[in-house]
Amino acid sequence: RVYPLVDDAVPWSAVPFDRYQVILVTGPQRSGTTWVACALASSLGYSLYDERHPITGGNDTLRALQRTFAYLRAKGERAVIQSPMGTKDLHLLPAWPGLLVAFMARSCLDVFRSQNKVDRQQGGWTCSAGRTRELRKYLNRPDLRPHFDERDMICKVKQDVWRWLQAPELQRRAAAREFGALNLSATVDFDSFRSHPLWMRGEQRASLGVKSTNCELLRSTPGRTRWSTQQWMAA
Repeated sequence: RVYPLVDDAVPWSAVPFDRYQVILVTGPQRSGTTWVACALASSLGYSLYDERHPITGGNDTLRALQRTFAYLRAKGERAVIQSPMGTKDLHLLPAWPGLLVAFMARSCLDVFRSQNKVDRQQGGWTCSAGRTRELRKYLNRPDLRPHFDERDMICKVKQDVWRWLQAPELQRRAAAREFGALNLSATVDFDSFRSHPLWMRGEQRASLGVKSTNCELLRSTPGRTRWSTQQWMAA
């Protein structure tokens, strides 16, 4: 009950990431999406659009991803997007050959421990956000509600919804002739990234923070202001 995706996850090295124009890295908060997105973008030579980027911002995550996809397709730009906030909308995304939705699979006990290194003054992220704002997003959605048990950790809630609703839907859509042999989704084992050149052992990461990693691309994310999204879209 702490790792629903354990049998579904594949090693990162088994996924042909370089065959895709746009890779969306998503999954529960603190499942490794920040580092994985940056590591993939670095190794592939792609642009990185992390969750702090002006174009990916806003309260409507689905709309933000739709406009980011449209922007990248219009530019013909190859990019990796990081969006843990987008988990609730993965089955509703616009799909085209060249998009890969990569869901990070990790033991929910490890995710729970990582989440609660954040917001410690509020009792940890689970109390400050996980069991409140994040769970509410799922409880308020009739399409998601049948696929999870609200008593579970938010990590398990998100994994269950991915496993039983979203991944099958994306697989169904990828069966269309236009996709050829390309998949639209992948469930990727976070721990398999231990073989990635940028991987750091736990003791090496001790001094790093939520958005402080050994991946240099994260430092290039532009700041977000009230008007930054509109300015970026007009560029």
